[in-house]
Amino acid sequence: MEPNKKKQYDSVKYTKQYIDAKEKEKIIYKDTVDFVKRNFFPKRNFFPKVVLDCGCGYGRSLDTFKIKAHKIVGIDISKKALAKTKNYIKDKVFLINGDVENLPFKDKSVDLILSIEVISYTDNFKKALIEMKRVLADNGAIVISVENKYGGILCDPYLEKSELKKAIKYAKTRKTRYFTEEEITNILEELGFRIVFRDKIGFTYSGIFHRFMFSKCEIRNIESICKKDNILSELSRGLCFVCVKN
Repeated sequence: MEPNKKKQYDSVKYTKQYIDAKEKEKIIYKDTVDFVKRNFFPKRNFFPKVVLDCGCGYGRSLDTFKIKAHKIVGIDISKKALAKTKNYIKDKVFLINGDVENLPFKDKSVDLILSIEVISYTDNFKKALIEMKRVLADNGAIVISVENKYGGILCDPYLEKSELKKAIKYAKTRKTRYFTEEEITNILEELGFRIVFRDKIGFTYSGIFHRFMFSKCEIRNIESICKKDNILSELSRGLCFVCVKN
């Protein structure tokens, strides 16, 4: 990863306000969490030996999915984030300061990979995905979420006015890469992944209706309504996929 990108992630301040805001977003992944647990644990008798959280941050994704495994590993480019993970995650987690574009793992050594809001912020997202596929076991699964082009641009709190034209025209800024559903679907399939579940996430908190205050029940209800609406569904903040190897 480029030094300026590493500096960018190390500059993130994991304040209580920042973490509290991120915690409120966890509920939007409920359908994905339910799918993973319902389809990969009871039906396939799949108990992962190794779970890897790529770009683990302060540990939110590991806590969101709450998946038990013989070994849980978190990797992140930011030492600050990893320091927070140690205090946030109660289960024993092996933490690595490293780059998701160069994973320090053997081929086919990981049973479940979480890549939540990560590849949109890498220097080379295809290289990151290829690395994840390399270390993923043949019967494993990977959960990936990315920034949706339409809702992402509308709701990105870090998007600057000077970057707006570039974001709309090229679907990227110096910090973020946005994807349409068709584009990221094609990329995943071209790289040898088979999508078994997809979800549009983030209409309420951090999404197009972020200015409203919602209870957890209201969030679930509004998110569900938006997903079923032909127009609003295109404006989700993110796109989430569960994939297996072809």
